[in-house]
Amino acid sequence: MKLVESTWHKLYTVGIRVFLLFVAMSLPFLFLGLFVIKTKDNWGYLLTFILLINGVVWLLLALLGLVKYRIISNKLAQLRIYGNSYEVTIKRMVPLWYLRLGGYVMAAVEGYYTDAHGNTQSIKSTNYVFTTFDKTDDFEAKIHLDAGNPQSYSVELFRKE
Repeated sequence: MKLVESTWHKLYTVGIRVFLLFVAMSLPFLFLGLFVIKTKDNWGYLLTFILLINGVVWLLLALLGLVKYRIISNKLAQLRIYGNSYEVTIKRMVPLWYLRLGGYVMAAVEGYYTDAHGNTQSIKSTNYVFTTFDKTDDFEAKIHLDAGNPQSYSVELFRKE
C-alpha cells in the first residue's frame, strides 16, 4: 500500500516549482533591462520586478505548505507511538470546490471506525490529493487516536495496489 499525499505536501512541491519557473522567466527580462534596452522608462526592469514578486508569493505559499505538512507529520508520528490505532471504513470523499492544483482534485475523506468499547464514531480527515479517476474502493484508512483526548486524531490514507 502506498501513502496518499496530503494537500500541504503537494502545495510545497508545486510552489517550489512555480517559484523556480517565475525566477527563470524573469532572467531574460533582467538581461534585456540591463544590456539591450537603453530608454528612460525601461520596461525590462518593471517586468522583472513583477515576475520576481510573483515568484516570491509562490515561495511563501510553498513554505506555508512545508510548515503545515511538518506539523501534521509530527502529530501523526506522536500518535503512532502513543495513541490507539483503528481501521476506518470509508463512506465517501468530499471534494473541495475552492482548491485545485492542476489536474488533481483535493478532497477530505469521511468514514467511521469502531473503538475498543464497540462504539461507532464518525471522522473526517484532512485534505488529500486525488486524481479524477480515484474511487473510495481504491483506498484504505487508519486512524490514530490520542488515548487521553479522543478529539485529537490523525488519519492515514493508503492507496491499494
